[in-house]
Amino acid sequence: MKNNDNENDSNLNLYLKAMQELKEDDFSKNVLKPLFEAMSFSRVDFVGGPYEYGKDLVALHEIPLKGTSVYAIQSKKIGEKSNTSEKGILSDLIVQLRQCFSKKIKLHNGSEQLPDHVYLATPFQISQRLLAEIHEQLCWNDKRIEILDGPKVIELIREFKPLLLEKLLSLSDKLQLHDCEQLNNLELISALNQKNSIDELNCYSDLAFFMGTIDSNVLLDSTFAIKKERFILTKGSWDLMNKEVCRPLEKLLGFYPLTQSSHEIEEHYNKELVKYKSKENQKIKTDITQAEQLIATNTQAIRSIMSSIDSSINGMISQKTDNALLPIVIESLNLLKSLVSSSFDEIDVIKLDVFIIESRIAKLAEQYKQSIFPSFLEARKIIDSIVTQKNAYLALKSEYLEEPQISLTFLHEKIERWIENKCKAYKQGIKDINNHSDSVDVVLFLSDTQKTLNVLDVFINKTEDSKKYISVNKRLSGCCDGLSISPFELFDSKYDIAVFGGAGAGKTTTLQMYVRKLLKDPFSKVIYIALNRYINKINVVLDDKVKHYDVLLSIILTAKNLESNPENILSVKNYFSEEDKLKLVLDGLDEAYTKYPGIIDAINEFKTKHPSIQILISSRDCVSYLSKVSFLGITLLPFSEPQLYKFIRSWFQNKDVALGERVIDSIIGKDVAEIVKTPLLATLLCDLAEKGIDIPRSESEIFTKRLELFCGVYDTYKDIRRTTLSQSILQKAAIKIAYSLHSRNLRSAQKNDIIKYLTNDTGFSYDKNTCITAVEELIDPCNILVLDTISGTYSFGHLRYQEHLTSLEFLYNRSIELVSYLKNDWWRGALCLYAQNCEFSSLIEEFTMKYHNIGPALITLREMAKYRPIKEQNNILSLINGYERSDDGFYHESDWDMDDSWRENFRSYK
Repeated sequence: MKNNDNENDSNLNLYLKAMQELKEDDFSKNVLKPLFEAMSFSRVDFVGGPYEYGKDLVALHEIPLKGTSVYAIQSKKIGEKSNTSEKGILSDLIVQLRQCFSKKIKLHNGSEQLPDHVYLATPFQISQRLLAEIHEQLCWNDKRIEILDGPKVIELIREFKPLLLEKLLSLSDKLQLHDCEQLNNLELISALNQKNSIDELNCYSDLAFFMGTIDSNVLLDSTFAIKKERFILTKGSWDLMNKEVCRPLEKLLGFYPLTQSSHEIEEHYNKELVKYKSKENQKIKTDITQAEQLIATNTQAIRSIMSSIDSSINGMISQKTDNALLPIVIESLNLLKSLVSSSFDEIDVIKLDVFIIESRIAKLAEQYKQSIFPSFLEARKIIDSIVTQKNAYLALKSEYLEEPQISLTFLHEKIERWIENKCKAYKQGIKDINNHSDSVDVVLFLSDTQKTLNVLDVFINKTEDSKKYISVNKRLSGCCDGLSISPFELFDSKYDIAVFGGAGAGKTTTLQMYVRKLLKDPFSKVIYIALNRYINKINVVLDDKVKHYDVLLSIILTAKNLESNPENILSVKNYFSEEDKLKLVLDGLDEAYTKYPGIIDAINEFKTKHPSIQILISSRDCVSYLSKVSFLGITLLPFSEPQLYKFIRSWFQNKDVALGERVIDSIIGKDVAEIVKTPLLATLLCDLAEKGIDIPRSESEIFTKRLELFCGVYDTYKDIRRTTLSQSILQKAAIKIAYSLHSRNLRSAQKNDIIKYLTNDTGFSYDKNTCITAVEELIDPCNILVLDTISGTYSFGHLRYQEHLTSLEFLYNRSIELVSYLKNDWWRGALCLYAQNCEFSSLIEEFTMKYHNIGPALITLREMAKYRPIKEQNNILSLINGYERSDDGFYHESDWDMDDSWRENFRSYK
C-alpha cells in the first residue's frame, strides 16, 4: 500500500509559499488571528507595531474554574535559510521572547497579567537541525517557548479553520492543488474491494507509437510507393489538396512534395484561366451551346419519326396478315436507331442511303402517301442538317479552350527515399533504446517518429482517395515493434502525448503514477483532470456561442472546486498564457467524448493558444476519432510473457510467493495467458487466485467470476451470508442497471435514479422494495456499485465492468436490436465482449440490409472479430471485406478479386 505524503507535501508547499509571501503583520492579522479565534480563544488582539515588546498577538483562553490563560504570540519571517546567520537572529529573538515571561501584559479590561504561554510563529519550516541547536534556549525556568512553524500552522488551520486555506491561495495556486485520493486508481481499488491504493509494482508493458490512425508497426514491416503517374485535379480539389496535403507535407519533409512549386502551378493555371475566360472563347462556347441545341432538336425530331414507325410496325403485326412491306419498315427503323446510337456516323449515313435506293423508298413514298415512308424520307433530310450541324460543332470544339485543370506529379523517388531512411532510423532507435544505449536522443527519436507517422497519416487519411497517392505493401520482417522503456521517460520529453490502449491496459494508472512522481519534485507544475468524473458536472450547451476552449476551462475549474464564472475563466486564461513549465494531464478522453464530442476541438484549441504547456491525454485505441487527435500517440501494448510473469510475482512477493508461482504454472502454454496480458485482467487473475477461484478461460469469464464473487460466492466460501437477496437476483439486477446506464450514455447516476431505472425495467419482474434492496446490497456489502465522492453518484467502477454486464444483457435479452449500436463508439467494448460469447455474423448482413452501407460499422465489426476463436476470424473478416467491397463508392484496385466467392466461402464456413 502507498501513502500520500508526497502528494500532501505538494499541497503543503503551495500553502507555505502563500503564507511566506505575506508581510509579517498580514501573517499575524490574516492568518494567526483568525486561526486562534477558531481554536476557542475568547479574545485575540493584534498588538504588533513599533511598541510590541516581543509580541504581535495576545490571545485569551478561558479555562473553567482556573481563570484566564494568556498567550503571547510573536510572528517572524524566519527559517527560510536555516544557516548560521538565521541561527543568530533566532537566538536573539528567543532571548527577547523569554523576557515576555517576566513582563506583565496589559489586557483589554485594564488589568495586567504575566503570559502563561509564549509562541514564536513563522510561515517557514524550521529544520530539525536548527531546532536541535536552539533547543536549550527555548526553556526558561519551568516554562518553554513553543514554536509554530509553517507546517504546524497549516496543520492547525486544516483542523480548526479549513476555509482559511482557500483565502490564502490565488486562483493559479488553487489550480495546483491535488486531491490525493484522485491520484489512486479508484476503479482498480473497487475491483479488488480494497480501501487503499495499490502500490506501484514497477511493471511496464512495451510501447508502440501512432499518429492519427497510423501504427508505428507499419514502419517495420512495410514498403511504401508514391504514385508516379501524373494526375489531374479541378481547381477546387487542388486548393483542398494543397491545404490538407502539400503544405503539411512540405513542413514535415522539408521540401515541397510536387515536381512544381505551388506558385508555378497557380501561375500556369491563372494564365490558362485568362484564355478560358476571354471574349473569343466565351463566344465559341455560346456557339457550341447553340449547335448542341440544334442537334438535340433535330435528333428529337428523328426520335419522333422512329416512334411513328414503331407504332406502324405494331399495327401491321397485329393484323396477322402477310405484308410484303413489313421487312422494309422494320429495316428502316433499325437503320435510324443505328444512326442515333452512333451519333450519325458517316458509315451509317451511307448505309441508310444505299437502303433508300435499293428499297426504292422514294417510289413507295409516292405510292403510299399515308404510310411512314414520306416521314422516313423527311428523316433523311433532317439527318443532313444534323451532319452539317455536327461538323460545325466539331470545328467549334476544336477551337474551344476548356476550363483549365491542374496537372500534378509527386517527387515520388525523393519522398520514398525520405520514408525509407526514417523507417531505418526508427528500427535502429527501437533497437538502441531497448538495448539501453546511451547514444539515443529520446527527444529526437520522438520528433522523427511523430514526423514520419504524420507524413503517412497525411498521405493516407487527409486525401480524398488515399489509394491514389500511396500504396503500402506488407512484407515479412524479423523486427518486433515495442519500446521497452518507462513511459515516464517519454512524458519527461515535454512532447504532447496521447496514451492509448485497450480496456484495462493501464492508461489511468500510468498517468496517475506519473503525476505522483511529479509531485515529489517541488519545481514541477502539473494539473491532473479525470475527464470522465467531471464532464457530467458541467452544463454543456451545444451551440455556436459556446467555444469548446471555454468548456475545457470550465471542466478544469470545476475539477478544482472553483466556480466556472466569466471572471475565473478570464483569470485561468491569463494564468495558462503565462505558464511555460506546466503539464496538463487529461485522463479518460474516450468517455468524455461520448458526452461531449467537442472535447477534442477544445484540447486542440487549448494547445494552439498555449503552445508552451505540455498536454498528456489518455483514451481507448479502438475509437473513430483517432485521426482528430493531433498529438503523438503511444500505445500501451499487452504484457509480453516475461512481463506478465514479473507482474504476477510482484503481486505475490509480499503475500504468498508460492501461490504466485502456482498461478504462473497454471497459465503457461494456455490460451488464458494471452487473455490476461493487460494490467486490469492480470490484477483480477491474481485477486481471484488469492480468493481460491479457479483460473478463468476468457476475459468475459474473468469478469463473470468477479461478478459471482462479489454477489456472494466469496461469502459462501467463508460460510457467511451478508445479503438478503439471492446471488441470481443480485447478478440480474447488476446486469439490468448496467444496460440502463449504458443505453443513456452514462457511467454513473444518483442512487435514486438507479433504483428508478431498475424499477421501470420490465425485464426485472420484482417489486419496488426488492429493487431498492438490490441496489443497496450491490453497494454494500457486494461493492459492485461504487460511490464517486466527487459527483456523489454510483458507478460500476471501471467502465469495462459496465461493458461486461451490458454484454450479458445482449446475450440474455434477444429483443435488443444490436445493429444500431454497431456504428457507435460507446457500444464497441460491450459488443466485443458479447462477440466473445456469441457468433455474430448475422449482424453483418442485418446492418447492411438496414443501412445499405457497412462503412459506419467497420471499426466495430473488425474489433469484434478479434474476440472470436482464431479459426473463425479469417472467415468473419472475409465476410466483412466482401460486404465492404460491395458498398457503393468503395475504391478497389484492379488486382482485387471482385467476384462474390466470399459469400459462398462464408456459407460453407457456417
